Amino acid sequence: MNADRRGGEYWLDHCEGFEVQSPEGKVGVVESVVYAADTERPAYLAVTGGRLLLRTAFVPCGDVVSIDARETRLDVRARPARRSVRTTLADGARRMSHRPTASSVRYGSGGTHDQR
Repeated sequence: MNADRRGGEYWLDHCEGFEVQSPEGKVGVVESVVYAADTERPAYLAVTGGRLLLRTAFVPCGDVVSIDARETRLDVRARPARRSVRTTLADGARRMSHRPTASSVRYGSGGTHDQR
């Protein structure tokens, strides 16, 4: 099934767990679908890959060439750019510890914290 044909939009919205392939080989597995704030259509696919599935790349939905729902696989134009080793290690350590990133932690305003 081609991604821009009827039904392709549905599967693009529901492709978590699909294997992602590029002309260079396996990219990874779709971890989640990311939507832009101003639209109801998906903008990116968060694709987890690498030996220990510690690397996440964001693939623009416009790069999806075809979706095969029966094989739970989608094909993209090219492999996403590699991230730096430092970023990859930091993301892996965060995943292993199950701790949120500093930017995702929200603190209350002006209250005192109990320090026992």
